[in-house]
Amino acid sequence: MTQQALAARAGTPVATVVGVEQGSIEPPASLVARLAAAVAAQLREEGE
Repeated sequence: MTQQALAARAGTPVATVVGVEQGSIEPPASLVARLAAAVAAQLREEGE
């Protein structure tokens, strides 16, 4: 999954995803939950 796709699925800017990946942004729990849900949805789609 690209950063752009993850950001779109999670409803957050790409810069936020980049910052979380680089460790320069400490995301709130709500963002972590949205990112996790986006990844889980992608994995479910790939498994179908």
